[in-house]
Amino acid sequence: TPQYQKQLINKLIHLEKNKSIDMKTKEKMYPKTCSPPRFYGLPKIHKQDMPLRPIVSSIDSITYKCSKYLASIISPIIGKTEHHIKNAKQFGELIANCRVEKDQELQSYDVTALFTSVPVDKAVACIRRKLEADSELHTRTTLTPSEIAELLEIVLSCTYFTYNGKYYQQIHGAAMGSPVSMIVCDAMMEDIEEKAI
Repeated sequence: TPQYQKQLINKLIHLEKNKSIDMKTKEKMYPKTCSPPRFYGLPKIHKQDMPLRPIVSSIDSITYKCSKYLASIISPIIGKTEHHIKNAKQFGELIANCRVEKDQELQSYDVTALFTSVPVDKAVACIRRKLEADSELHTRTTLTPSEIAELLEIVLSCTYFTYNGKYYQQIHGAAMGSPVSMIVCDAMMEDIEEKAI
């Protein structure tokens, strides 16, 4: 825990000293609480035997405030692809008039264990590329794409959590339960989709 806290604090102090951020922005990301992320499970009631969906709540953790700030900066670059679907309602409207012929089949694909399947180094590089191409970034933050990527790497690498009074470390993928993780996963999926199509 102290290593992540020290790493994040040192980075924020460095960014303020270099005038990349002001004191107010630093305070938005500065870790004032250090509760360990907590592991719990939510039942998947739509699946047989109701397996648990693993969740790691990072509320009040060292990187939570920074993760929330990064999510606000990064989220506008997601959902701009031709095939993006906002929600189930939009999907229903899109397929309402679709006709599946006798020699056709409607298929649905899902990523198994999406969060733990995302390679952090590739995810950070993907976000950085998208931010470099974003002409509106300066309206949301004074941070450069490189500085955002450095903060994102700290947040995504901080993957420890507690369960039953013991500490564990998630060794693969994005930090589950971090506000920025879903955005990072979406960015990676969009990147893969663009390349594939």
